Amino acid sequence: HYAVAFAATSKLPVQLIERLRDFGAAPPPSFLQLLFVTSMTFNQALSTYVKSGVISCCAQIICENEDSQIALFAMHLLGICLSPEKTRVTALSHADMIVFEESFSVGLLRIVKNANDENLARAVVVVLLCLHHHFSDVSGQCVLKAMAATGNIAEVTTSLVAFLNRAETEDETTQILALLVDVVADESMSEQLFPSDVRVLVDVIVAQMDGDFEEDKEVCYMYLMLLYNIIRKTELKQNPYRADDIIRLLRRLGTGALADKRVGLLAGNIALGCFNDLH
Repeated sequence: HYAVAFAATSKLPVQLIERLRDFGAAPPPSFLQLLFVTSMTFNQALSTYVKSGVISCCAQIICENEDSQIALFAMHLLGICLSPEKTRVTALSHADMIVFEESFSVGLLRIVKNANDENLARAVVVVLLCLHHHFSDVSGQCVLKAMAATGNIAEVTTSLVAFLNRAETEDETTQILALLVDVVADESMSEQLFPSDVRVLVDVIVAQMDGDFEEDKEVCYMYLMLLYNIIRKTELKQNPYRADDIIRLLRRLGTGALADKRVGLLAGNIALGCFNDLH
């Protein structure tokens, strides 16, 4: 009923956010659920969340209540606040993100490893993807550093592969691909991937790129970058998988079947540089 009443207003009530601060690290789950549902109702600028302290409150709640229902709602809310849709309206500065040190990502990865609730694990991965999106520069790759520190690279990658198959939006697909591209590009990380996940990724790439990417050229380019890293950095070098399908795909993209010069050039370079690795 509260959410319906709030929907009649023009913005998320700041009083509700301030009440979250009053609760500190132990707000009732019902209150967080209300705030989460209300947040989804509005296309609120990120600055409102930052100024009202929602981001820092959610981070504190997650750190102090890791594997719990409260953490789940806080994770959902944090995912909304940090989503590309929100941050396209208001860019998030490093000062805003000071709460998200490497230790925070380590804590999130610990939740993924130990969580018995699939919804909680998925919510954590959404936040990890948002953090990787915001810390894309080399000096600030807190998620990659945390993955290297915790050593559960294979488990997280398995979750990413599963989420890639179920991605619902272009933003979500692009975020997942961006993290996978960086993980596979790192030789020490790629060596720890499960061979079954590598093959599933190849299956997904071949299936997805067999269609028409006229409206999703950036997604197509990201899939190609992931394929390039898989061929060069994983066990696929010693154990080729679906080589004929990959070569056919690269030839189609490289000869202009897809009207995008950047994609065609990358496909051609991959075909030339990786031909020996595929056979």
